[in-house]
Amino acid sequence: MHQRIATKIGIPIDPSYQYVAPRYGSGGIVDSLLIEKLNNLIQQPKYIIINLGSGTQEPLGLYLKKNLNYKPGIICTGAAISFLTGSQANISPWIDKMGLGW
Repeated sequence: MHQRIATKIGIPIDPSYQYVAPRYGSGGIVDSLLIEKLNNLIQQPKYIIINLGSGTQEPLGLYLKKNLNYKPGIICTGAAISFLTGSQANISPWIDKMGLGW
């Protein structure tokens, strides 16, 4: 299981409200585990923040919109936070050194 990054750096987010997405394949996004987790939360979040890159976050947002039993705001911020935490992918050191990761 992935570390709970937000809690680790001092942001008080209950672990049940955190999810590190798998690396979705090229056949489209299907994540029934995420849908089940979100639909079964006692307090459904008003907003879902997606921190993925490579054209993945928009299809995931659409998938969530179509499959959740409620309508949260979905915010796609890109992979920068995932790069910083290392929870999804690491940014190449030379890209980071040149300041091209942002």
